[in-house]
Amino acid sequence: MPSNNCSAILNFDAAMAYLPPDTAYQVQVGANLVVGSLGAMAWDFLTNLNGDYQLLFKHRIKLPTLVYFFSRALSLGYVLGSAIFQTTPIDHCQALEQTVDVFYAFAVPLSSLLFFFRVKAVFDNNKYIVTTGFILWLSVLASSLSIITAVHAITIGPTSYCTAESLKSYAGAAPITVLVHDTFVFMAISWRLLWTTSTHTGFKGWARAFVSGGYLPALSKSLLQDGQMYYLITVGGNLLTVIMVFDKRVPSVYHTMFTVPNLMLTNAMACHVFRSTKLGLIRGFRNDSSLLSTNRSIHLPIHRRTARSDNIELDHALDITVTKVVEHDSDFSNSMGPESASPKDDYGN
Repeated sequence: MPSNNCSAILNFDAAMAYLPPDTAYQVQVGANLVVGSLGAMAWDFLTNLNGDYQLLFKHRIKLPTLVYFFSRALSLGYVLGSAIFQTTPIDHCQALEQTVDVFYAFAVPLSSLLFFFRVKAVFDNNKYIVTTGFILWLSVLASSLSIITAVHAITIGPTSYCTAESLKSYAGAAPITVLVHDTFVFMAISWRLLWTTSTHTGFKGWARAFVSGGYLPALSKSLLQDGQMYYLITVGGNLLTVIMVFDKRVPSVYHTMFTVPNLMLTNAMACHVFRSTKLGLIRGFRNDSSLLSTNRSIHLPIHRRTARSDNIELDHALDITVTKVVEHDSDFSNSMGPESASPKDDYGN
């Protein structure tokens, strides 16, 4: 006689069979989101192979470039490890969870460090801004390290599939500190880019420049808008992550669901801004390596005005020949802002 017990488990290897239907659905949603994040990050890596190659072999490798590549590698390790945790039978769930969290603990601070370098380059002579940014970055590092002990993982029933059982409340400190740090970076650089604009056009011009980039030179407009894009994605992702962690009405399975896509998005945007600035690919501005050649002459016709009594004579052309361009190691020393920097980038390289 067949059993009438509909709750009997027919496949003992099916992990979802050991969970209540609602919980099983939530676990599946989280797994799909993680796998989708892995696919998006793989696509980001593949579409930017040429840029990464240029950074590695065509430019000088200094500290910001090393931070860029380590942040990329650690972020990929975190997303890949999370996908394995969600979809692959692993006997040692807690060990894998802590390994994945180590990747997180360093991937997030390194992504934020790229933007601290940007602030340091722009405000090189302002020790208060630089010190504040560094303290905020240290808070990101400390809160990210706390994630290593914040999550406890277990196996699902007698299977080898894993799931997060509990999450410490202090885990929410990491996205909060990242949010504060990125807000500071965004506001500081925006203020510097808009400083001269607000002086000459008043509050209306400042507001227009802040929202649309109006009245700004092409380079400043591109830097501001790229920063806005990064900030908007970061603030949205981090706010959503914080809400999911602290909202008691949210099922426990969903508490960490947006952590993986949030890290993937923020790292992709931080690296996008660094890579675009370093390679001169930001909108309206592109570095031409030929202009940095020391064996070429560039003729620049310049017009001047000559005053004679009450009359002004125009269109007296001067022909200036540039025979040598010297690149200094410090691009931002003694500068009032990013517009006075050398054409290399705004990371101090």
